[in-house]
Amino acid sequence: MSLGTDIDYLFTLRASRKALEELVTEKLREEKALELVIIAQLNEEHLEGARGNKAQFSISEQELPRVTNWPDLYDFIRLNNAFELLHKRIGVTEWAIYKEDGILIPGTEILKITKSSLRKLS
Repeated sequence: MSLGTDIDYLFTLRASRKALEELVTEKLREEKALELVIIAQLNEEHLEGARGNKAQFSISEQELPRVTNWPDLYDFIRLNNAFELLHKRIGVTEWAIYKEDGILIPGTEILKITKSSLRKLS
């Protein structure tokens, strides 16, 4: 196949995928809405779960952290050497600002990633 033919086929594949993604997005919305209905029904009946003929559904609670005071959190992390509480990544946008100013932050390096672009011809 020629380069132009490959590009056109890629465009067709991408359009097909996007159509499928739209369908998946709609199905996910339907699922979420029905989950909320089922959870409300379970809560009304003071149940943690129920079942049908094909499946069972249950609810549970999980405790997750939500930061309400960043300075206090940072103080705790520094005082207790608890840096494991932080994700091991830095802000890409903020890093790029330093790079544009000619500063390469110690402990980092430039990683080049190739991106592609495909647009419909008008």
